[in-house]
Amino acid sequence: MTFQAKYTVTPRYLSKPSKRRSGKLIVGGVKFIVAHDTGNPGSTAANNVAYYERSRDEQSASAHIFVDDREILECIPALTAPPEKAWHVLYGLETDNHIYGYDANDAAIGVEYCFGGRIDADEAYRKYVWVIACLCESYQLDPATAVVGHFFLDPKRKTDPVTGLAQSRRTYDQLLKDIVTEYRACAGGVAETTVATVDSAPALQFIEQPGQVVSTAKLNLRKDLPRRTADIVQTLPAGTTLQYLGWVTNGEPVNGNAKWYRDRNGHYFWSGGVTAPAGLATAPAAPSPQPVAAAATSPSTGPDESAIKTALKVTGHFEDSADPFGGVSGDFDGMGISLGVLQWNIGSGSLQPLVQATGREAVLAAMPQHGEEFWTACQPPIRQGLAIVRGWQNGHVLKPSAKSELKDFAHSQAFVDQQVRSARRVADRAWKAAADWNAHSGRGAPDLHQFCWFFDLMTQNGGLKGLSPADVDNFIKQAGTDRADDLVCDWLAGQKAAPHGGADAVKNAELWRNPPPGIGLELLIASYLRAQQSKPEWRVDTLNRKGTIALRSGWTHGEKQDLSGLI
Repeated sequence: MTFQAKYTVTPRYLSKPSKRRSGKLIVGGVKFIVAHDTGNPGSTAANNVAYYERSRDEQSASAHIFVDDREILECIPALTAPPEKAWHVLYGLETDNHIYGYDANDAAIGVEYCFGGRIDADEAYRKYVWVIACLCESYQLDPATAVVGHFFLDPKRKTDPVTGLAQSRRTYDQLLKDIVTEYRACAGGVAETTVATVDSAPALQFIEQPGQVVSTAKLNLRKDLPRRTADIVQTLPAGTTLQYLGWVTNGEPVNGNAKWYRDRNGHYFWSGGVTAPAGLATAPAAPSPQPVAAAATSPSTGPDESAIKTALKVTGHFEDSADPFGGVSGDFDGMGISLGVLQWNIGSGSLQPLVQATGREAVLAAMPQHGEEFWTACQPPIRQGLAIVRGWQNGHVLKPSAKSELKDFAHSQAFVDQQVRSARRVADRAWKAAADWNAHSGRGAPDLHQFCWFFDLMTQNGGLKGLSPADVDNFIKQAGTDRADDLVCDWLAGQKAAPHGGADAVKNAELWRNPPPGIGLELLIASYLRAQQSKPEWRVDTLNRKGTIALRSGWTHGEKQDLSGLI
């Protein structure tokens, strides 16, 4: 996809290392964009970057890009070089992890809107919208779900970019819509979004279970339909207690979360803006599984290296069961090439830090013919790297010599070690999510099986996206313990015509009936409920994969997978 370059992004990097710019790369790829405003009317992009440079050793606060009516300045690499971390959202907040599965500082680009004074509001806004759309294109993000305002993540302290936009006669909702429109226009076509029209939307999947929640940010109550295009009945402040009759799992996905609650008047509010349901009845706890030797022994310690390697093998098994760490694929997804167990890639900037950390000598040793070019491809800018690796391909298929050398490098010990180190942060998040899940039922530390399921969920699907143990308990309670697996398998049996994984689904419907009680059934139900939050065309494929891990066996990608030897 060629994105229209309406404006120039000018690098004006801050000095490093400093409190403003550590120089640490975003490992694992950019996952979302945070929209900010400077909060300082009349201050230009140049003013802000100059202030950051002068105060570089005074405060650990920063952003990647500043935009005004005259220029777009990048003070921490985001578009003009492999992306680095910036400190633009407070650590310790829950909303960014709840929605995206990551801390914003570790996985998001921060874009600051300059406003007020002599700044031309219309021109600054045009540049602001364009650069956010450009970031979405550069990192293959859905512009309809990947942009979130700072105020939404930190509602008790922040109002940006709402305040800045208001002085420019715009609203936050308008900003989100304009970004999608700009993305479509500059990409030369229609962006794939997750917003369905009312006429084309499937029947709502309502789960009746009364309860109450508390809003964590300003929350819109929508009339009659679980989507942002529905009329706003009321805007509720943070801290409001809301009663609900139940929820739907297939409302409009907002930042990847399609779960909406329905009140007694038939109005809806999005689950991402509230706390988890409280006070719900739960099913009896399953027997507490004993942690295995490869996993750590308490929720607080986290997984050890052996457990992380096993989780990587499980996740990589679906791409290359014979050699998970050595997975290599070409430009089928626009990412240039993808390498390793988690398919780190050139296009998102996630592969370059791993290769650089492995070192040029290791690259050349494993790749005598293409190593020098590969090393250059893993240096900035990203577009140069894409051009190099695409030159090794016929269409999207890697030439045999390049693929063979990339595979040798991918499963070299030096690069395997980097893959394991790179996975530590997401592994810790997966371990915490599994431990929190267990705490709901009074269980202790996760076992290796649970950890691997949560790890795959974090790396492949972005996390739970609002799914809770109470949701699983309620599903099993309503269906009955003997019928819960049948509901899942009946759904799979009817998916033969699904665009991805339909034939596998029919086989899994036979294979997965009547599983033994315990954690496997619980994870199967969680797999089903989480799959319903995926894009419609990927729901079956998601369930095939997650269910296979849940029950240690299943059909995916046309092959029967057996994970019993791993977990």
